[in-house]
Amino acid sequence: MTIPPETAEISHSGLGIGGESAAIHSTKSGVKLGFDRQLAVQYRPVSTLILYARNARTHSERQVAEIAASIREFGWTNPILVDGDNGFIAGHGRLLAARKLCMTDVPVIELLPD
Repeated sequence: MTIPPETAEISHSGLGIGGESAAIHSTKSGVKLGFDRQLAVQYRPVSTLILYARNARTHSERQVAEIAASIREFGWTNPILVDGDNGFIAGHGRLLAARKLCMTDVPVIELLPD
């Protein structure tokens, strides 16, 4: 793949851990290639989260039980991703597992368009 000259100059600031942010931008075309915001984990009530009705990936009762067992053993290692209206982007199985565990709040990361 050849990168056109108008997008060849790229600036990069380090991928952050512990509060640093990362940015990758094309300096000639103005096209954004990466991200430059920090992610924040928040806890939200299970009752406010809206599952995406047309989610292509479904989870069997066995899978939900396995996810619940993992949450019970290791805690939350991967927050649910939601949009600005508490709609789901990712984590349907995790929410079903949280409901199975009778949890009232779950960790989420809200992703908003720039």
